[in-house]
Amino acid sequence: MSIKLNLEETIAFERPLTRVVKQNLTIQNPHDKPVAFKVKTTAPKLYCVRPNSDVIPAKGSVDVQIMLQAQREEPPLDVKCRDKFLILSTYVDEVTEKMGITELWNYVEENDKDKKSIYQRKLRCVYTQSKEAEATTAPAAPAPVTHHLTSITPVTATPAASAPVNANANESHKDQEDVIEKMKAMERELSKYKEAEKLEVKTGFPPSIYILISLMIAAIAYFITTNLDKQGEGKTYITLQYLSRLALWAYFRNIKIICRAPVPAEGPLLIAANHSNMVLDPIVLIATFPHSRPCHFWALARFFRIPLVGKILKAAGVLPVDTKTHSNAKLFEHTLLTLDRGAVVALFPEGTSYTAPNHLPFKDGISWASFEYLTQLAQREEGPKSVSIIPVGITYSTKNRWRSEMVVEYGEPIIQTVEDLEEFHHDPKKSVKNLTDRIAKGVERSTINSPDWDTSHAATEARSILFGDSRGVRLEEYVHVSQSFIGLFHPKNTDDKEALYYKERIELKERLLMFSKQLKSLRLNAGDISMYENQEITMTRATLRLVSTWTGLVVQIPLFLPGIIINSPFYILGRVIDSYEPYTESVSQDKLIFSFFLAMPVYGTLIWLLWKLTGYGLVSLLCVLMLLPLFAWYHMALIDKNYDMLKQVIASWRIFIAITTGTTGVDADWTHSREALEDCVRLRRWCRDQTRQLVFKLAKNGDPEAQYLVDYGKPLFASLMEENQQQQ
Repeated sequence: MSIKLNLEETIAFERPLTRVVKQNLTIQNPHDKPVAFKVKTTAPKLYCVRPNSDVIPAKGSVDVQIMLQAQREEPPLDVKCRDKFLILSTYVDEVTEKMGITELWNYVEENDKDKKSIYQRKLRCVYTQSKEAEATTAPAAPAPVTHHLTSITPVTATPAASAPVNANANESHKDQEDVIEKMKAMERELSKYKEAEKLEVKTGFPPSIYILISLMIAAIAYFITTNLDKQGEGKTYITLQYLSRLALWAYFRNIKIICRAPVPAEGPLLIAANHSNMVLDPIVLIATFPHSRPCHFWALARFFRIPLVGKILKAAGVLPVDTKTHSNAKLFEHTLLTLDRGAVVALFPEGTSYTAPNHLPFKDGISWASFEYLTQLAQREEGPKSVSIIPVGITYSTKNRWRSEMVVEYGEPIIQTVEDLEEFHHDPKKSVKNLTDRIAKGVERSTINSPDWDTSHAATEARSILFGDSRGVRLEEYVHVSQSFIGLFHPKNTDDKEALYYKERIELKERLLMFSKQLKSLRLNAGDISMYENQEITMTRATLRLVSTWTGLVVQIPLFLPGIIINSPFYILGRVIDSYEPYTESVSQDKLIFSFFLAMPVYGTLIWLLWKLTGYGLVSLLCVLMLLPLFAWYHMALIDKNYDMLKQVIASWRIFIAITTGTTGVDADWTHSREALEDCVRLRRWCRDQTRQLVFKLAKNGDPEAQYLVDYGKPLFASLMEENQQQQ
């Protein structure tokens, strides 16, 4: 059952890799019988394959699109890609021809342990130079930032002009051995820290301590084992809701919940949400879903066979999904039963968590589930005849940073009725794909999506320069404002010479990317140098700023010191995770999970010490337990102000060092930082003026995204509006 491919041994992905790179793979079936295929990869987080499995008719072919997700930074030219693809194929016989593709492969793999009926083809991934780079006889030398930007001249919009920007982004990639060593170092550091912080427990505890521990164990067992018949709608789920809200309250500074349409308080609902931040995404839905309705998520059925884990999952409302079954009805059995009870089933159609400038292609599971449920409804004479699918967008201002902001938007519902089954029965795959596309577009409207990292970075810097950081934009408008800036610098407007103000867009985009990289090298952000926009950077100003920020922090420290000392293990843990966690989408998850387990010994020790100091009395224990939440609230009430002041002190210190010594650190790459700092200030001023002018001119010409930005930030464009009126 060998198949033919349009590629021999390698799949080539053309640089630059900071954008989504697509490659088409044509699979041909030269046989007189249908052939089923499945595509696997060694790096599922980096590649999206659509379709990743299907049936090819006799003498037919299928085009498979392989998408390499946009990388944050361009890999070095000499790096070797280690990723591989495996294409499996097998004949479709009389037994398997009526099965779905998932059922078919499960059946084949179960009944052919030796894989004699499965044919394999392997392809290796390689990175190739773009055609423009290959045509260049000699590599272009990196263009350094001019140290005097008093008069900034336009940049010619050519591929060679943008090459230095990409070249400056080239940094060494960490290979697998480095990651393993760093993870081991993190474990060693954590173990040393725990050893240093471990308290010696003296023997001879009073009986009241054993009574307290017994009561806690009994309470946990009660919440796990009670109300299992309600499938996650009893006391266990309520406890989970409170814990989720507590986690979000402690982790995020501001949370905005938007409902574009009323969400029903009862009745079956399917929820489709983007999935960019691992376990935080289900926590967000649990904590924020309107009317506090319980959400039921999917998990593989094998986890439910683990005794304690299965009980916990069931009590939390998680639904088992049996991917080994040969029937869609069996696959979605628990999902359909849950919908039948009028409950909420929340799914993440992307299938995995990721860090990319746009969302991953959606899988069809939620669409199949909705049509299976409608099929059941159509067989009944009474009862509901429709199901609503609500797209949900979860947007993080900086998803791996503590005390950042978050927007949760519940979009317009997509209503599917039994009347849609007629089209489904005529062509199931087409109907499912159409519904999946509608769901994906609904989620897109509620999230920020960029075609590549360069466009995303340029839009972020433009928004930051014009409106300030994420807190400078109202959270209810954060997604719209960010997406509007992405639209201004979208490749369709910078690559098309017929686009309005084509050269101005390219020049501004290149300067914004240059500004972003310069800030990164200085370890500053746009807000740190905003005060020098209209004044010169001098030793006096840098010293005064350092003294004033430091004095303000010192005044606040006495009020904040107890909270810092008690919670210092959590802050140290956060720094360790930031340093050693290689995946951005896992950072926040690690911080929450490790903090949860660390909170038990830290606050348990605090309670025990205070209880010991007060003589182990029952009344004193109750007082300690009552004062602990008050102390936590007091600490969180002060944390944001003091955290911002600490960041200002650090930024002031770096600027002061750059002014006095010409460097911001001991690294040789940071020399001549005073000149770089002055250049950065001038570049920010230029980018601010050019962004205002470009947005205003595009708005005058009817560009909807620019018009929205002008309406949103009217005070910023007041002077340009007055000039325009005078000219008219």
